[in-house]
Amino acid sequence: MKIRNENKLKDLRKKNLNKKIGLCHGVFDILHNGHIQHFKKAKSKVDILIVSITEEKFVNKGPRQPQNSNEDRLSVLDSIKDIDYVYINSHKDATELIKILKPDYYFKGKDYLKIDTHGNLNNETKILKRYKGQIFFTNTKLQSSTKIFNNNYEWSKEQKKILKKINKL
Repeated sequence: MKIRNENKLKDLRKKNLNKKIGLCHGVFDILHNGHIQHFKKAKSKVDILIVSITEEKFVNKGPRQPQNSNEDRLSVLDSIKDIDYVYINSHKDATELIKILKPDYYFKGKDYLKIDTHGNLNNETKILKRYKGQIFFTNTKLQSSTKIFNNNYEWSKEQKKILKKINKL
């Protein structure tokens, strides 16, 4: 089910105080089996799983990304049986969302154990702990939507330079 505003998130938390709520947050542009396994593992630990997407204006993964609009990404996620609610996050990271929702668990893929790709995880984890939540890294197969996308399109020399710069971040 799509949640359209922050007040609905607050209400969801208030109405489900005795239930474990989990949050997955990301771009989720080109879905693959790694995402599905991540959601399945996350759902196994909680009663309610919410997946939020980064609003397209904050996505910085290279030219022509995200490939899919906010609404298209939400619709695809909303069709996955392990996901109870989907939400467009209107902030550059998940810190405000965590403050509002106060999830019991915040799920990230195991790739975040090695590197915080966008530099947000440290702040998100601090806020999460303030509300007694836990971070959980799913140990599922790693795949990359960005690599799938970048390997299947012809890029100009200028675009290739941009992609190389982004990959070094």
